[in-house]
Amino acid sequence: RMVDFVNKIKIKDKDLLETLLAIHFYKSVSYSELGLFDEAKKDIIAIKKVSNINFTDNLYSAEYILYQKMKDHKKVIEVCLKLIENLKNNKHLHNEAVLRQTYLNLAITYSLINDVKKSEYYLLLAMNEPKEKHYHVNLKILKPYAFETKSRNSINIELYNDAIKFADSAIYYANLNKDTKVIAGALNQKAKAYCKMKNYDKAVENNEEALKLFKKLNYTNEVQSIIEELVKIYNVNGNKKKLTTVFEEYLEIKDKVFNEQVAKSITTAEIKYETELKEAQIKSQQLELEKEKTNRNIAIPGLGFLLLLSGGGFWFFKNRQKQKELQNQNTLLGLQQNLNAMELQSLNKQLDPHEIKNL
Repeated sequence: RMVDFVNKIKIKDKDLLETLLAIHFYKSVSYSELGLFDEAKKDIIAIKKVSNINFTDNLYSAEYILYQKMKDHKKVIEVCLKLIENLKNNKHLHNEAVLRQTYLNLAITYSLINDVKKSEYYLLLAMNEPKEKHYHVNLKILKPYAFETKSRNSINIELYNDAIKFADSAIYYANLNKDTKVIAGALNQKAKAYCKMKNYDKAVENNEEALKLFKKLNYTNEVQSIIEELVKIYNVNGNKKKLTTVFEEYLEIKDKVFNEQVAKSITTAEIKYETELKEAQIKSQQLELEKEKTNRNIAIPGLGFLLLLSGGGFWFFKNRQKQKELQNQNTLLGLQQNLNAMELQSLNKQLDPHEIKNL
């Protein structure tokens, strides 16, 4: 509604445009979180249409969230590198916190695609000690994610004991920040490390704790992923009773995920229909405005022509009236001249010598 309002009033005010960009940003992020990626892209395109260097980092952030949710790791890396370049090229925009967060995002993404070398490189850039003291607060927020990433990297290179230690560090700092999501993720990393070490009891213990937290957060995809891991573990260690219970839960969560996907598809279709309807209404209004403008353009010359005709008629009437007056005057003048000629002739006769002699 706010976007429609701003577009209608068409004011090119700086603050208003920045507000509009912010609205498109929040819409894009919300659509990405809901899994409505096509709608998220539309708002990102709307942001790109307005050239505003101060909003570039928000644009890249919106793109990062979109591609992260889509699990398009290649695109995530591209966006992060663009954001780093933009921050370095525009010194007045240089934001240490954003730069470090972007380094961390790159580290996490490279970890997810098993590129441990690049992941560790960007972790160092993200976590090196800053010169300014106020950035320590930022590092405190980043530390749980950094240790969780190092735990994943350790599993990728088969250093399972290190993976467990890093996961414990992640849990410690996440508790300080009250970050339940990282705690659950780190517990899952510990479970994976124990599973690789074939310590299935510890793997189950950590995964069950992680499962409780993800259920509390209502993270359906993470819940499904952990239940799948538990099914595999119970199948390997031969715990048939637990396997049956977890498998039933797995089927339930799978149906839930499917229903959510269907609901998202329906929502996407509804949004698409509403958007197309709104666009059609806007086009109809534009056509009506164009029609009114065309009619106005035709009416103005037409009115001018009528005025010209009426003015010409008036001039013609006045001119004819003047000509008639002149004609009357000429007639009267002619008559007067004839009378004068007759009087002159009469006088001439009176002045004739024969006439005088007779007198």
